[in-house]
Amino acid sequence: MQIMLQPQNDRIRRAGKLIMLEWLVPLFVRKRTTGFFLPQIDTAWFTKLGIQWGVWRMSEPEFSEFEKKMLTVYTDTLASVSPAFKDKVFAKIDETMRMGTSLSMAAGTIPPQPPGEEILPDQTNPKWQPIEKLSLIASLIDGALDATTEQFEALTEAKQKPYSLDDALVNRAIKAFTDQKDDLLTYDEQLTRWKAQSLITKQQAEVERLTKQMKKLHTLTTKTLALAEELQELTIERLLEKDDAEVGLEYLLGTLDKPNKNATSVHKPAGIKHNPTTAPAKKPHTAKNGLCECTGSTLCVNCRFCESKNTPAGRKALSARIFTFLVPQPLYERLVSQALPAIFPSRFVYDDEQDLISMLFEAVIFDVESDGGTPLTYFLSHAPLDEKEKRLYTAWQAHNHYGFYLVKKIIPDKEIHLTDLAGETAYKVYETSGTRTIKEGSVVIARIVPFLDGWMFYTENIVSFGNTSPEWISQSIGIPIPQLAFIQRYRQERERRHNK
Repeated sequence: MQIMLQPQNDRIRRAGKLIMLEWLVPLFVRKRTTGFFLPQIDTAWFTKLGIQWGVWRMSEPEFSEFEKKMLTVYTDTLASVSPAFKDKVFAKIDETMRMGTSLSMAAGTIPPQPPGEEILPDQTNPKWQPIEKLSLIASLIDGALDATTEQFEALTEAKQKPYSLDDALVNRAIKAFTDQKDDLLTYDEQLTRWKAQSLITKQQAEVERLTKQMKKLHTLTTKTLALAEELQELTIERLLEKDDAEVGLEYLLGTLDKPNKNATSVHKPAGIKHNPTTAPAKKPHTAKNGLCECTGSTLCVNCRFCESKNTPAGRKALSARIFTFLVPQPLYERLVSQALPAIFPSRFVYDDEQDLISMLFEAVIFDVESDGGTPLTYFLSHAPLDEKEKRLYTAWQAHNHYGFYLVKKIIPDKEIHLTDLAGETAYKVYETSGTRTIKEGSVVIARIVPFLDGWMFYTENIVSFGNTSPEWISQSIGIPIPQLAFIQRYRQERERRHNK
C-alpha cells in the first residue's frame, strides 16, 4: 500500500472524475436513466485514458483549463436530455467516486510519473503504514465493503434478468473481484501488524472493528465472485445463435465471403463445438520459449527469476513494467495517437470498448515500428533493467506469439494448455484468474510471452469464442491476423451485432 502526496491525490481525484464522466456520459445519454448496472472501472483504464489526454503531464493551470472545458462539454451533453438529468448524473458520479471502484485503485494505483519525478516502488512489495494512517485505511476498507455490497446487489438483480449482461462486462467483474481477493490479504496483514503495536484504547477499538469489516468483505467478495462466474452462462453471447457467431469469426479473420479451403468436406451443422478428441492423432510438439535453460531438475537462472514472480500480481507487474516506462515517452505517445483514429474514429470510447483500448496499447508496444524498432525495442534500450530482467524482456521481444489458440486443458488456478489451430504446437501457459473464465474446447485470441519453462498471457483482455466448428478451425489454420487489424474488425463486428 502506498500513500500518495496531496498534489498527486488531488490531480488523480479530479482527473478520475473526468475519466468517469467520459466513460459514463454516453451510456447515461443513450439509456436516458442512471438506474442501470455500473461495472467496476478497470484500474488500467484509469491510467490509459490519462495518456490520451496528457493530464499527468499538464501544469496545474493547463489542467484547470482542460478540466473546465471538459466539464462544460459533459454538462451541455447531459442538459440536452433535461436540466434535472444533469444533476442526477453528477450525483451518481460523485457517489461512485466516494465509494471507490476497487481497493487496488484506492490503495496505490497511480498514473506513471512525468519525467524528472520520483519513480514509485514496485507495487508487488507493500509499504506498511504507521498507525497514524488508521483513518485512511478505515475509509478504504469501509468504502470497499459498501462498493462490493452494491455490486453484489446489482449482480443479484442481473441474475433475475438472464442475458442482460455481456461477456466483456461479466469477465471484467470476475477479474476485478479476483484481484480484490488478493488485495484483501494486504489489508489483513496491515491490521495484524497494528494489533502487535502498543495502541491507545480508541485505536484498538477501531482496529478490531476493521478486522470484523474485513471478515465481512472477504465473505462478500467470495460470494460476488461466485455470482459473477455463475452469470457467465447467462450473458447475451450465450443467447446468440451459433451460425451468427460463425459468421462473426469469419469476419474477424477476413475470410467472410471467401471460398472455404475445405469445401469438399462434409458439412456439419453450425453450433458444434470443437472436440479435442477429433484433433490429429499426432502429438503436438512443445514450443521452445527461448528463455528456459534448465537441465534436469535444476532451475536455470532465468527460471529462478520467473519463479519469484509466479503469482498473479507478479506476472501482472512484469507486463506493467513495460507500459509504465513507455507511457511518458514521446515515441510511445505519438504512436498511440497515430493508431487511435483507425480504431475509434470519433475518439469516443464506450464502456464495452475498454478492452479494445487495452488491446490497442499492447499492439503498439509489440507491433508498431518507428525508426527501425518497436516501443518494446526502445524499452529494452533505455529502461533501467538488471541482467535478469534484460534476458526476460529480450526473450519476450524475440519469442512473443499473437494469434488464435485452441484451449486443450485447464488446471484450475495454475495453467492453461493451448495448441495452435492446426494442433501441431503446444503451449503451457501459467495463469490464475483466466482458468475461471476460459473454457476447455474454446478458441482464444491472445499474445503469449516466455515465462518459466512455458508461457504467460501478456494480453489483459482475452477474447474467447466458445462455439467454433471443426470446419471454421480447418479454414482458419495459417491465416495471420495482426493485432491492430483484429481490434478494428472486432469493433466493427460488435457494431454489426448491435445493429442487427
